[in-house]
Amino acid sequence: MRVRARRVRVMAGGVIGVLVLGAIAAIAQTDPLIGTWILNVSKSTYPSGRAPASQSVTFERVGDMTHMISVVTGADGKTIRREYAAKNDGKDYPFPGSTAADTIALRQVDATTFERVDKKGGKVVSVLTRKMSADGKSFAVTTKDANGRENGTVAVYELKPGSRKP
Repeated sequence: MRVRARRVRVMAGGVIGVLVLGAIAAIAQTDPLIGTWILNVSKSTYPSGRAPASQSVTFERVGDMTHMISVVTGADGKTIRREYAAKNDGKDYPFPGSTAADTIALRQVDATTFERVDKKGGKVVSVLTRKMSADGKSFAVTTKDANGRENGTVAVYELKPGSRKP
């Protein structure tokens, strides 16, 4: 009898594991940010002289976290790579390699709007709001400073063809 009960528990655990993995895969496929995005400099607005030459941003799902990798090439030709992993729960997560912020906090405002709060020493330094287009093929990012004032930057990103995993 004990052997049979043990088998049932093992099988139930396996079924639950498969269901959890399936749910994670489904979430990743429905997350509109997942994929690689390319900055469209000509559609973007930057305060005088601050536009990068290029930028790509990749969002991927790692468990229940969003992993972001950004590669920016400045107007001077220098390349900067930044990345973080965080949940969309509004809590602070480390932002290694950033000189502007120690931590970031992510939250999904609604189906098409995402917010990232950057902090340095526990104080808000900027708030980035990503608004997804209706067709899900582009998004625009506006940035506010610690006082809630927009800094004039509107960065427009377009989905790199073929970058979303089916």
